[in-house]
Amino acid sequence: MRCVTQIVLALTIVAIPQSGHAFRASNGLTVDPVNDAVFEVNDWRGARAPAYWCAAANYAKRELKAGWKDRLFIARTMGRSETSNRGNAVQFTIDPVAAGVTAAGPGRSMESFVVGDNMTLQQANSYCR
Repeated sequence: MRCVTQIVLALTIVAIPQSGHAFRASNGLTVDPVNDAVFEVNDWRGARAPAYWCAAANYAKRELKAGWKDRLFIARTMGRSETSNRGNAVQFTIDPVAAGVTAAGPGRSMESFVVGDNMTLQQANSYCR
């Protein structure tokens, strides 16, 4: 009987949603909300810019239910993660007004992570491999 009780307890613990766990994108990068308008793509392996955009698109599509034509904006350039103790992060938003971000003009480099740089989810998702 004790064994059955332990199994039931273990299954109950596993079934409880674990808060604070990051969303894992298809490319392995993790994404955490910073606030209601901004989320952060974390990397501690030295990923390149396309991987950040891919992870942001994954999160916006799956967790925020954004559409393919919605735009992702850089809300904060590359810097120390605010949501984890792991390496660097770039912050994104799909709501630039709420995040206090002004859209950048055309001709920016995807690699620069300048605040306001943006592209559609569909464009960002094309960087997923």
